[in-house]
Amino acid sequence: MNKKIIVLGTLLTASNAMANNQDNPFYVGARAGITNYTNFEINQSSNELKDDDNFGAGLFLGYNINDWFGVEAGYTYLGETEIAENASISSNGIDLVGKFTWQATESFDLFAKAGGFVYKNKGENLLSGFKDDGLSATAGLGMQYFFTDNFSARLEYQYYHDLALQDNNNEASWNTHLFALGLIYHWGGQEKVIVQDAPSTTPPVETVEETIVEETVIEEAVVEETIVAVVATEVVKEKPVKVDYKTVQVYFDTGSENLSAQSIEQLKPIIEHLKNYPSATIFAVGHTDSRGAAKLNQKLSEKRAKTVRDFLIKEYAISADRITYSGEGEAVPIATNETKEGQAKNRRVSVFSPSFVVNEK
Repeated sequence: MNKKIIVLGTLLTASNAMANNQDNPFYVGARAGITNYTNFEINQSSNELKDDDNFGAGLFLGYNINDWFGVEAGYTYLGETEIAENASISSNGIDLVGKFTWQATESFDLFAKAGGFVYKNKGENLLSGFKDDGLSATAGLGMQYFFTDNFSARLEYQYYHDLALQDNNNEASWNTHLFALGLIYHWGGQEKVIVQDAPSTTPPVETVEETIVEETVIEEAVVEETIVAVVATEVVKEKPVKVDYKTVQVYFDTGSENLSAQSIEQLKPIIEHLKNYPSATIFAVGHTDSRGAAKLNQKLSEKRAKTVRDFLIKEYAISADRITYSGEGEAVPIATNETKEGQAKNRRVSVFSPSFVVNEK
């Protein structure tokens, strides 16, 4: 079948479709590291500790209220310090803090936190039987790296002020410092929304079917009489049929250029379109959110678009000359970059196939 392709569309850089990948506000994690005890005093007199370093660990649960503030609670074990031969003190308790976050790049955050620590301290060995509990102030700083929207790691320092152990006659007090590495799992994002094709705005192509009638004259001689017969032959021309343009948005995890299983699912309408119409072409334009340096975001957007191109060539044998790719960095957002939901919508590759006309019988 002879086909003539006429490109009628222009490249789209935005869509009314919603983002499939949204960040997760709930998280749970574990941390472990070393503790250091300082400013140890007995009855308000300085006292040198025999061993001021130990092991600390904890579990925590948190909720991000918005992009920059969340609340976090957890259990922390601050280890055991030896204050004299066969005399030591152990400390543990419950943290409740507010967490303030600055998103430095798409995948890297800095944070500070402050709040209270409900502690329970007790004596060990020669100090067995000594117990105390109370409320202490705590504050900390740290950095957090996101491998995906669901998994991250953090390195942090936390300070616990004026912990105490006392009885009727004696009082010991000290400060504790925790240096820890943590692993975190995040969840609770909104339901994914299926991307739909944009409605066609191009007027339909009128098709005209022409019928050509040819006359064939056949002469017959029957008993000295000539009969002229007219035979009508119908010839049907090919008719032009318009193929509408198609566009999809393919979304990416924070800081990632790799296609996830959900990203491949979003790409399927374009894959079917290219398979059904061998003359169809596409444009793939990569984008990022506004976090991070503009030059790095430009490179990341180009890598995302190239990932889509390479996937179609390798997995579906789509010819390279049917795919044009480029990157726009953070320059063409389709949503606000002030929220994590908006940032998730902007981490995308816009894939567009222009409309064209084919001739069919």
